Amino acid sequence: MSFIGVDVGTGSVRSCLITSNGESYTATKNISRVSNSKYSNFITQSTDEIFLSVILTIKQVIELSPKNEQVKGISVTATCSMAVFEVDQSSKENRLIPYACDYDGLDSSQNIILWMDSRALKECNEINGIVSKSILSSVGGSYIPEMGLPKLKWLSQNNPQEKFIVAFELHDWITAKLLSGDLCLQSISISKNISNNIRNGTIDGSILGCDLETLQALKITENNIFIGSANKQPINEFLGTNLGFISKDLYETFPLGVTSETIIVSGCIDCYAGWISTIMDPVQFSNPIYMVAGTSTCFLLPAISETIDKTNLVKGVWGPFSQFLPDISLYQSGQPATGKLYETLFNEYEELLLKEDGSPFEVLERETLKLERDHNQSITYLLRNYLYYGDHFGNRCPYNDPLMGSMMIDGFNSTSGLPSVWERSLVGLTIKYNLIQEFICLQTQEIITNMSKSNCLIDTIIISGSQSKNERFLKLLGKVTNKKIFIGDKDGESDTVVAKGAALLAKLGSIGGVLTVSTVSKYKQKFVNKSIDEEVPEYYQQYPSNSIQNSSDSSILKLKGEFLKEMAHLQNRFRSKINSCI
Repeated sequence: MSFIGVDVGTGSVRSCLITSNGESYTATKNISRVSNSKYSNFITQSTDEIFLSVILTIKQVIELSPKNEQVKGISVTATCSMAVFEVDQSSKENRLIPYACDYDGLDSSQNIILWMDSRALKECNEINGIVSKSILSSVGGSYIPEMGLPKLKWLSQNNPQEKFIVAFELHDWITAKLLSGDLCLQSISISKNISNNIRNGTIDGSILGCDLETLQALKITENNIFIGSANKQPINEFLGTNLGFISKDLYETFPLGVTSETIIVSGCIDCYAGWISTIMDPVQFSNPIYMVAGTSTCFLLPAISETIDKTNLVKGVWGPFSQFLPDISLYQSGQPATGKLYETLFNEYEELLLKEDGSPFEVLERETLKLERDHNQSITYLLRNYLYYGDHFGNRCPYNDPLMGSMMIDGFNSTSGLPSVWERSLVGLTIKYNLIQEFICLQTQEIITNMSKSNCLIDTIIISGSQSKNERFLKLLGKVTNKKIFIGDKDGESDTVVAKGAALLAKLGSIGGVLTVSTVSKYKQKFVNKSIDEEVPEYYQQYPSNSIQNSSDSSILKLKGEFLKEMAHLQNRFRSKINSCI
């Protein structure tokens, strides 16, 4: 038997098939996103494109795998994006058809409001003034525009034709499609029919599990806006629940291996599948925090449910969420743009980078080492007078403030031999690259310190995702946080860690039983080629051996961390004063 996990990320769909003996096969298909040239806070995707990519990558991994492997289970994870449909009331079946979510509201192919879309700022402020403090406490004290509920409120206030709109969490919509094929009102559940469609309410401010009373208080249902769910019955489930068999119409389109007995297992938002994929034996790691670091970064702090003081709520810390495993609750914090900061920088300097050999990271690592050798100083010391505050896309944690922006102190006039950070040269680019690394690490330290207030003293960071491949970043992270840094995806395939987590969910959901951390760890050891007990993932603490170190590096980084906090407070005071004089 084999099990398939699907990961729908921001820029690609990945499927991973893992056989009963632990062999894995992966396939990837890039997907597009569209943003308005003038209104860049509108960012959309297409459900048609994404579902086609899901089907394509599932077929590819089946074709790559041994021919005698039957696919026992499939589970889907995805970004916390929203898939939006309208009901075609002219059709007998009340079919769901894509609803245009682009800025002009004209392109129905663009019916996903992407997780990083921040159009719902006004609606977010309205929600924060209406919902109860107990609800706000679960999202760190306030909603931010990227969350699902503000986007649902935006849909409600921008439905002038009063169409019947159904919105899904993206992973739940794909799950519904796999269960039912062509979706209609009869094949799903909507929020007006069930009071609560996930255990103990919502996760991360998403819409799945939002109770009808809250929707009515926010006047969302008044404009015919409802939440769709893959399960037609009220859900009281943990991760990895068996939801039923794949649609007959769909399984017949797959290669041999998928049958009418292939089980569809409940999925989740992608970062939680990344956590499932990297759960370590708690005996080896006393107080770990899990850092799922890709386009954005999520920090997951597990705690034994019965030990949690639910009155100890910390601003900027989400949770605790108990919807995952019976014995574990999770706190969460995050940075909305980490890998996205690199991507934005590389796009800005694309013409310059195309002239160099190697990937952007290889080019900039080479240039960083050259700067260190030319000046016989560490890069930290060389950039001591430069400082970058990088909330370019707003702040998620620890401030929960979407209005935050980026700030720069250019050290050109106070540093001999280095150019301005704004110089469009390879050296100027290298400076910006290293300042981004400093910012991510320093803000990570602030987030971890903040999260420690809610649970325990964190001593270990277990990192997965694309950023875990950046050796300089990992070692800088260890130096800044003074924590042990381990790579969670020990096979070194960081790009597929979330898909592997989804495949693990597919296995766990297919075999039945109650899931706990110990059972996840147990099945994971049988599920992969290397047992956790055989080899602890690689540990990072110091800079690369070929990188120059300076005795004052730690002091410089500590001071920069303090000044980053001052820059954040300065932004807040600045906006407040400006608003008071208008």
